[in-house]
Amino acid sequence: MRKYSFILSSILLLASATGCNTEISIGTKNGPELIFTTDTPFEDGMQAGIFIDRPMLYRNVKSSYSAGKLLTENKLYWLKEMPQDTVLNFRAYSPYNTAFNVAGVVPFSVAIDQSTDEDFAASDLMMAKTEASPADKSINFNFEHKLSKLTIYLKSEEQIEEVTLSGVMPSVYLNFERDLFRPSGDRLELKGHLSGKDKDGVSAYEFILIPQSASLQLSAKAGSHSCTVVSTASVDLEGGMQYTHERLIDLDADRRSPYPFSLLPGDWEEPSFSYEEPLPEGLELLSATQPGIYSYGNGMVKEILLSDDPGCQGALLYSNKLNAYRVMNPSQGQYFSISIPSGALKQGSTYTATLNSLSIKGIPESLSSTVKVEKKEGKTAWIVDESNGLAYVISTNK
Repeated sequence: MRKYSFILSSILLLASATGCNTEISIGTKNGPELIFTTDTPFEDGMQAGIFIDRPMLYRNVKSSYSAGKLLTENKLYWLKEMPQDTVLNFRAYSPYNTAFNVAGVVPFSVAIDQSTDEDFAASDLMMAKTEASPADKSINFNFEHKLSKLTIYLKSEEQIEEVTLSGVMPSVYLNFERDLFRPSGDRLELKGHLSGKDKDGVSAYEFILIPQSASLQLSAKAGSHSCTVVSTASVDLEGGMQYTHERLIDLDADRRSPYPFSLLPGDWEEPSFSYEEPLPEGLELLSATQPGIYSYGNGMVKEILLSDDPGCQGALLYSNKLNAYRVMNPSQGQYFSISIPSGALKQGSTYTATLNSLSIKGIPESLSSTVKVEKKEGKTAWIVDESNGLAYVISTNK
């Protein structure tokens, strides 16, 4: 059985409802008994709080899950004289907390350290609401995850010591009546949860996060090896969604840190260990001579789209204050361009570049990024975009 402890001060109530006891009619056998069920696969003993609108007005009634039912300590009943077609609102949340406030806006926080099963589960706020009448045999709750989840896959022959995520606010103010979420608090570093490990030694680490817009940075360490994964722009985390970093990171063999976040949104589920293998190391950057776009890491590159690929075209577009290079494959609908506002590129200098792409997997359609000219020889420049894990070999005007 899992135990839960988390900050939850209230659940959805009518703002005008004040001064009422938790269970008004407990023990009064009036109408039919209230039977609560759920199809959500809870573990036996998991607790939930239940709320019922006026005129019943039950508040935060504790229930425990057992074989598809939510059982309250005392039986609850419909009002005896209530018409059979009367429809009331029922709400529930899990895991249960005794503290709640009758106000409509309430605070909630995920655990800063989610490494234990208890604290990870305690961060998973789930809610359900439904309607029912005295004619119904039972009141069924379909619980939904209200927060966001991030999953990343890591591999190392050494023990992975810690996986942390920074740049996120861990708290939120909730208005349950309107389903409004307002993130709050300082942006902190959270510790991740080891949620699974497959037969090949790949570990899945997860974080439960408050829905928000944030620039993420993830760090992982195993012995003397480490990696950093960063988002080049703010990521919009939506409630009820799971975001998976699609690429496996091998801490022992892959040296491309920092990696760019490549997040795939999807339904909330257990780790599936469906990811792409790490990119081969390929060529050394300065050994790449063909203009185009490459994946980059630790000085090594692998071809993505080059001007001499079958069906591809490359073109230099420039003015006195602009260096721009374009490569595309019209038959495949692929396009990439990089524009750097500079009259002449200098070796060792950094620039703000504008990137545009179309139909190239893993590369955003539009992006502004800081790049560095690693080498300039004649009218060819070797450019590194570390934050995005990319490199460009381009023809220049000077």
